[in-house]
Amino acid sequence: MEPREIRARLSRIHKDAFGWAMVCCGRDEDLATEVLQQAYCRILAGDAAFAGRSEFSTWVFGVIRRVALEETSRRARRRARLHAIRHRAGRSTSAPDIAHSGIEQRELAERLCSALERLSARQREVLHLTFYQEMTVEQAAKVLSISVGSARQHYERGKAALHRILASSGEFQQ
Repeated sequence: MEPREIRARLSRIHKDAFGWAMVCCGRDEDLATEVLQQAYCRILAGDAAFAGRSEFSTWVFGVIRRVALEETSRRARRRARLHAIRHRAGRSTSAPDIAHSGIEQRELAERLCSALERLSARQREVLHLTFYQEMTVEQAAKVLSISVGSARQHYERGKAALHRILASSGEFQQ
């Protein structure tokens, strides 16, 4: 695939790719932006090559997920080193938790996001890919590098758990 065509395809799916990066980065907008930039750089530099065995967007989402995992691991190692340094220096290691708010959402969307956060990470990922990215469960399994059976199980359990959470809060009536 030509670089020009890759850029055009990335441009068409950018909004969805950013949404997926946000999910992979725990809704940390700064981290999601960095991860997405790194993923695009790898793709455009040819370090991640599209082989055509899946849809382009499915492949891109997989690249984003791998970059997010690498970046969050790198940051965790860095935090652990800083913690060790502070501990040796006798300083307090507790720092205020700074929440990144991202784009303001309407009240209902916030409650839905809150309910989604109560799901397991894998259930949340599968539901995001199937509902927001309109992927099939099979495509989501490819993005997440899990079996289709496992993806289906997380999909069904995630939907059931989300239904229970929303029903108990009065957001959803049967």
